[in-house]
This record gives sequence, structure tokens and C-alpha cells, in this order.
Amino acid sequence: MFVIDNVLLLWARGLLCVFREIREAAAQETLREEQAVRRELGELYAALEKKEVTDEVFAAREGQLLALLDKGEPLALEAQTTSAGAQAGGGA
Repeated sequence: MFVIDNVLLLWARGLLCVFREIREAAAQETLREEQAVRRELGELYAALEKKEVTDEVFAAREGQLLALLDKGEPLALEAQTTSAGAQAGGGA
């Protein structure tokens, strides 16, 4: 009886394992993106201290980065990082 139950539930256990792996991968990706935002925020502060960016560019980008940290929006990071690099390069 238990053998039949185990065979019938085997697919569910496999599916559960797949979902656990997906959840773990998503958590790791979120952590990496949060660390990238924090690193960029630190670089932004350093650029302001070195006068490599204007106060306006700093305030705008800082607001975007802090909003990302508050919201936890993982997909918005890549597009905003690209635009910030263009702004910082133009201010130097």
C-alpha cells in the first residue's frame, strides 16, 4: 500500500523540488540586484564628493536607486543603470 502511495506522489515531490529550486534562484537574483543597487549608490556618493556629477543628477539618480531598494523591483535595475552611466559620463 505504501509503495503505491509513494509512486503516486513521486511526481508531486519532484515538482515541489523544482519549485524550491526556482524560489532559491529568485532569492539569489534579488540579493545580487540589491547588492548592485547599493554598490551603485556608493559609487554615486563618491562621484558627488569628487564633483564628477552635478547635484541635480545626483538627486535624481539617488531617488531612483532608493526607490528601487524600497520597492524591490528587480527588473528595473538594468535599464536605469544604463541611463545613469550616460548621465554620469556627461557630467564629468
